[in-house]
Amino acid sequence: MKSIQRVAIITGITKGIGKAIAESLAARGIYLVGVSRNEKDIAELFDRLCSKHKIDCLAVQTDVSQNELVNTLITRTLERFGRIDILVNNAAVGTFGSIIDSKLDDWQKMIDINLKSVYLCSKAVLPQMMRQKNGSIINISSVCGLRGYSKCGAYCASKFGVNGLSEVLALEAKPSNIRVFAVCPDVVDTTFANNTNASLTNKSNMLRPEDIGDRVGLLIDSGAKSQVCEIRLKPSNFFHRHLRRENKKRKVEKRTIKYL
Repeated sequence: MKSIQRVAIITGITKGIGKAIAESLAARGIYLVGVSRNEKDIAELFDRLCSKHKIDCLAVQTDVSQNELVNTLITRTLERFGRIDILVNNAAVGTFGSIIDSKLDDWQKMIDINLKSVYLCSKAVLPQMMRQKNGSIINISSVCGLRGYSKCGAYCASKFGVNGLSEVLALEAKPSNIRVFAVCPDVVDTTFANNTNASLTNKSNMLRPEDIGDRVGLLIDSGAKSQVCEIRLKPSNFFHRHLRRENKKRKVEKRTIKYL
């Protein structure tokens, strides 16, 4: 019997963590639907991945904070592939500063992209996954969704929201054999981190995007029935080593926070 070809939608696919997740899933032979506001960057990424891994890919330029556009994304995916097995909600933005100095527009943008898009995309894929009686939703959250940090008000609020939403999704989707995860990395060496954490200069002590990509791939491959809601990824003793400017790289630690 012919095996079923898995299909994954990845938002924010062209940079950093999203790109690393695309690499990890493509290496597993999973067909990709890449979502970004820059279609040229998706096309360049897919030219390489499709050639290297012999997979089929669909590039969709869209704004995942807009309900109508998200529904169009799902329609196009189903027209092309007929199924959706994996959703990776990775799209995120960040503007940092104190609450008193913050701008309402920045707050709203982070809530829209970091949280609202997770709600919209998850809601849109659930009917298809429920029909299939199978699926995985992986929400890329942050350590900022586990505790508050000064000058990270809106970003923390959005990521706390992602973790709470992930837990509710996990409870509601479990009867349909749909697994939901919130992956909560510490600081990752990406342009996002470089732009927002200028003081964290010791990159050897940061997580790499590939660390996240590898673990997302393992989550998808695990086939576990239990719901793992929050998974924190961190380099061992990150902040202690950062302050001492130690350059020795440590392995990544994984700590499971919650099971349902």
